[in-house]
Amino acid sequence: MSPSEQTRSATIASGRGRLVAAGLVLALAGCVLPSSTSRVPTPNAVAGDEPVAADIAFQIMAQGGNAVDAAVAASLAMAVTLPTRVSPGAVGTCISVDTPASVAGIVGTDQPAELSLVRFEGPALPGGQAAVPAMVRGLYAFHADGGALRWSQVVAPAEQLARFGFPISRTLAADLQAGAAAQLQDPELRAALLAPDGTPLPVGTTVTRTALADTFSELRQAGVFGGALLDALAVELAPTGPAAAVAAIRTYTPTLGTPADVLEAGDNLLVVGSARVAAVLGGGQAGSAGAPGATVAALSEDDVAAACSLSLGGWFGTGTAGHTTGVMPARVAAAPDQVAVLYNPYTLNVLTAVAGTGGDDAFAATIRAVTEDELDAPGAVARAAGSAGRVSAVVCPTELGAVTGCLAAAGPGDGGLARFGF
Repeated sequence: MSPSEQTRSATIASGRGRLVAAGLVLALAGCVLPSSTSRVPTPNAVAGDEPVAADIAFQIMAQGGNAVDAAVAASLAMAVTLPTRVSPGAVGTCISVDTPASVAGIVGTDQPAELSLVRFEGPALPGGQAAVPAMVRGLYAFHADGGALRWSQVVAPAEQLARFGFPISRTLAADLQAGAAAQLQDPELRAALLAPDGTPLPVGTTVTRTALADTFSELRQAGVFGGALLDALAVELAPTGPAAAVAAIRTYTPTLGTPADVLEAGDNLLVVGSARVAAVLGGGQAGSAGAPGATVAALSEDDVAAACSLSLGGWFGTGTAGHTTGVMPARVAAAPDQVAVLYNPYTLNVLTAVAGTGGDDAFAATIRAVTEDELDAPGAVARAAGSAGRVSAVVCPTELGAVTGCLAAAGPGDGGLARFGF
C-alpha cells in the first residue's frame, strides 16, 4: 500500500452513517475477495448533455469499446456539436474505474480495481485571454491509459460530424437562447447557428464545420497538435507571440494518475475527482455556479466506468474560432472536477458513474441519492432538479448485493440523452 493510501483520511455525511477514506478500508488486510464468478454482468449505459454525442458513445461501446472509449468519443464529438460549452481547447476532468475480470488476492495487498484520473487545464498563452488547448492532450492520455479501441476509432465520429454535418440539438438551441449567442463573435459560426437577426436557427438544422473537420483529421492520425497544424493554431491563439505559443502547446502535459480521494459508502467505494469534491460531499460549503460546461457518464458491460466534466470557461470560450483550425479557445479557467464513480470492491461491480458541471448542488444531491437511498438513475437525477448545475448519471441498483440492472439519465429539461442495453 502506498503512503498516500495509508495516510489519506476524509469523511462525508450520509444517512447510512459515516463515509470514511478508502485508505482505512484497504488497511483491513485479511478480507478475501470473492471470485470473479460472483460478479453480475451489467449492460452498456451512457448519459450525456448533447444527444448526438451521447448516441456516439453508445455506438462506440456496441462496437467493442469500453466506457473510457465512449467518454472520450463523446467529449470529442461535443467539441463539434456543442461549441457553446466544449471545443478541442476545453478544460476538464475525467475519471475511470476498471474492475478486472479476474482478481485473486487479499484486500490491502492487491489492487482490486484500476483507478485513473486525468485533469487538463492549460495556462494562459501570450496575451492572457486564451488558454493552452488542453482537452485533446488530456483525452489522449486518458484513452491511452484505459481505452480498448484505437485512438483513430474514437476520433473518427467527431471528424465525420464536422465534415458531413450534425443537427442543431435542443441542448445547443437552449444554450443559444439562454444568452450564449451574445458571446459568439465568430462570423462563420454565427452564420451557421444563427439567423441574420441573431435568433437561433431551428432545432434539427444541419451544420458543418469544415475547418474543424480538417483539424480532427490531423488529430486522428497524429494524436496531438503538431507540424503545420500547430503553427497555424499558435498564430490564431497568440498572434503577438506565436513562437512562445508553439512552445507552450508542445510542452503542455495534463495531470494523469490515481485518484487520491476515495471514500467508503457502506460496503462500496466512491472515487471522486478532487479533495474539494470530497469536502463538499462531507458537508462542506458547495461552490457557486461555475462556468457553463458539459458532461458524459458511461458504463460498459465489462465493468469499466468513466465520467468527464468539461468547460470552456464561459459561453463559446473566447468567442472566436480560428479560421484555419476551427478551434474555439477556452478562457483561462480551472477545470471542473465534479466526477465520481461508485463500485463494490468485493463483488467488483461498478454501481454508479456521475458527472456534473456548474454549481455543486446538483452533483452532490445525485451522489447522496445514490449512496443513501440506492435510487435508480432517473430518481437520482430527478432529486437534483432545481439545484444549481447539471448532471449525467449511470446507476446500477442492487438487491441483496447483486446488480439488478442499469439505467442512465441526463438532467431533466436540458435536452440530453441516455441509452442503455446490451
